[in-house]
Amino acid sequence: MGGDDDDEWEKIPEFVKERSIIIPIGRQDYLSIPMPLGFQFLPNIGRLAVEMAVYKDKTLGRQMASLFTVLADAFNPLGGSSPALQIAAPTVLDPFVALAQNKDWTGKPIYIENRNSLDPQPGTQRAKDSVTPWAKGFAEAINAVTGGTEYTPGGWSPTPDQIDYVIGQLTGGLGREAGKVAATAAAPITGEELPPYKIPLVGRLYGNTGGVSGQSERFYENITKANEAENEIKGRVRQGIAVADYLTDHPGAIELAARGNVAERQVNALRKLRHDVVKEGGPETAGRARDVNERMAAVMRGFNREAERMQ
Repeated sequence: MGGDDDDEWEKIPEFVKERSIIIPIGRQDYLSIPMPLGFQFLPNIGRLAVEMAVYKDKTLGRQMASLFTVLADAFNPLGGSSPALQIAAPTVLDPFVALAQNKDWTGKPIYIENRNSLDPQPGTQRAKDSVTPWAKGFAEAINAVTGGTEYTPGGWSPTPDQIDYVIGQLTGGLGREAGKVAATAAAPITGEELPPYKIPLVGRLYGNTGGVSGQSERFYENITKANEAENEIKGRVRQGIAVADYLTDHPGAIELAARGNVAERQVNALRKLRHDVVKEGGPETAGRARDVNERMAAVMRGFNREAERMQ
């Protein structure tokens, strides 16, 4: 019902597919109805089997691991199975463990990491989605106090997403919903993208695979694969090991690595441009920021398609 040449189904977060009945209501829009706790493993058996038959990257080993995770989640009395370290850690340490792993309780990345240590960026330039005004203020203040500037990181330069996450953990459900209200109210003014999961209440039942938020998780997964391919090729060359065998098994590795580097540079430049546009302000801020978001989503979407073809 929801499939097309863009494979919109694959863009839906795995956490949502594991725990909800997905009803497509458009090309990129869907409703997610939560299934009863403890019973969600039943429909997942069929879903994982079908995905293994349809998608090339859904191997038997990967799908069996996913099924094990679903089963553990359904029957674990501690209330979850992923990430495992957060379950084992005392509750008071969960936020610190989550930030160290860069995964929230759903397994979704909390913030955008500084992937190039030789070209560090301040946390304010790595804001993932529409964030609260106070998180931006805290991030800028911490960066400035520790010796950073608008363009260079200080001794400690957290992203606004990290600060929003910590505030949400400290204040509970009420604080998280208040943060969503603030982000929803600010999005039309700043022009920053408002992903469905940031909309109060509505985000629990509605999702969308379009825009930057719908592409970013898959984009950075593909960037990681591109970097792994590049490291494998460079490592073999340095050690004098033949690359031909690796390229036989991975014929698109060189192209994937090259295109990945280009796409990552483009996205980083656009993210910085969006930060400057929002910082500058003005009557046309919202429109200009939306244009940058659309360009960023287009770059991510294009690379995701190419990465799928090359792999």
